[in-house]
Amino acid sequence: MTVMINGNEIRSIGLGVKVEKASAILPATGLQTLFTVSGGRVLVTSLIGEVTVVFDGTTNSLNVVHDPDVGAVGDISGATVCTSDIAGTLYTVHGIQAALLGTQKEGGTEVPTHVVAKSPVGGGFILPAGVTKLQTTGTDTTGSTKWTMIYIPLDDGASVA
Repeated sequence: MTVMINGNEIRSIGLGVKVEKASAILPATGLQTLFTVSGGRVLVTSLIGEVTVVFDGTTNSLNVVHDPDVGAVGDISGATVCTSDIAGTLYTVHGIQAALLGTQKEGGTEVPTHVVAKSPVGGGFILPAGVTKLQTTGTDTTGSTKWTMIYIPLDDGASVA
């Protein structure tokens, strides 16, 4: 008897639940909500952004921050220059405040080593309830990104939207 397992089932077992933020124009020197964590803490096993519309050449940088329900806003990546990034550029967030966004501009992907080398429970980073946001330093009038987060709930009832 053959048993078929779908790709999304394998991903869910190995990495966690996937949520996506649709493509949106970059915020003008400000913050844009990516994901809302509610009901408790989550272990983020992967956080990936993709440029969907080429950036217009305006001097700009991106970083990802988290605004917890309790406590102060904190960086979960360092600011990364993105002035002329092309469609297909991928960003990976490792959860290390000083680390730049990992980038791959050739249409390939960079998978954080903690996802490959360790089980998801041993890697990734933890976010408490709150809002994860994209922060920019410039006003790009055309550039757009879409984002994907894969996570495992740590607390019963924790989820990401």
